[in-house]
Amino acid sequence: MIYYDSHVHTAFSTDSDTPMEQMVKQAIRTGLRGLTFTDHMDYHFPAEYSFDNSSDCPPFTFDLEKYLTQICQMEQTYGAGLQIFRGVEIGLKLDAIEKNIELSRDKRLDYIIGSIHLVDDMDPYFPQYWEAFGEKKGIAAYFEAALQNVQHTYAASTCNSINGNNTSDRSRKIEHNNLSSKNSHPDKNDSFVRIDTFGHLDYIVRYAPSGRRFYSYQMYADVIDEILRIIVKRGISLEVNTSGYKNGGVMPNPNEDIIRRFRELGGEQITFGSDAHTAERMAGRFADAERIVRKAGFDHYTTFIGHKPTFHKFDN
Repeated sequence: MIYYDSHVHTAFSTDSDTPMEQMVKQAIRTGLRGLTFTDHMDYHFPAEYSFDNSSDCPPFTFDLEKYLTQICQMEQTYGAGLQIFRGVEIGLKLDAIEKNIELSRDKRLDYIIGSIHLVDDMDPYFPQYWEAFGEKKGIAAYFEAALQNVQHTYAASTCNSINGNNTSDRSRKIEHNNLSSKNSHPDKNDSFVRIDTFGHLDYIVRYAPSGRRFYSYQMYADVIDEILRIIVKRGISLEVNTSGYKNGGVMPNPNEDIIRRFRELGGEQITFGSDAHTAERMAGRFADAERIVRKAGFDHYTTFIGHKPTFHKFDN
């Protein structure tokens, strides 16, 4: 069993209205040992898309101080029975690199997912994207955008001074506002967005009008392999995102072939995330995803505390 869900959204995300406490209670009911909140921080999300956004923040961003304060409240109330970690899902975007670098250096965060949600400022969730590109070109454009953006990332765990202190996860519950969010000791990776995992590679296929008709790993192997080689070389983990099973989907994101190829290229770190935006999706289809990951040659998965990896052996 996978005991940690490392990709969970709440009402802090524009596309969710689920209270944080509801997610925590569901995690406990599900038998999880830990979860990581990873609400969306997509800077410069195009204003032309219409969302029911009741917050004062631009779409797909949130007030980081309120967010961390609420996570601390969850830790104080439920931390004895559940490990609760502080994360964000960064929307990787070339015109947001400087803001993403700044956010990724915040020492109060345990975990950062780097994901591609937009291509040329267009959201593939909407039909206009596919009308503009067509399916084959639309999928290819997504992978090219992923390649361009992943070149500006580096594994947070390799950055020498990202944490700034050695306090344990449990000791930070009340004191997070007293920690400086700035790193006072710049290192060689200052020009990179620091991430722990690359999120839902091949995510775009969820929204392709014909499903997987125009998609397989082999059709885009050259560009996908380039992405995977960078991830492996820079020590970034690969997320296995089970939201790909929603709405009749048959595979996680990325698919089995990409997971296997990641392993062949030397990838060692896999994270599991449900990408749940509602409580009932928590840890969804983890058993199916675990079978795929084991088949690809992995005997463990990874979670992060203060950007430091912890390895969990699969149950026998």
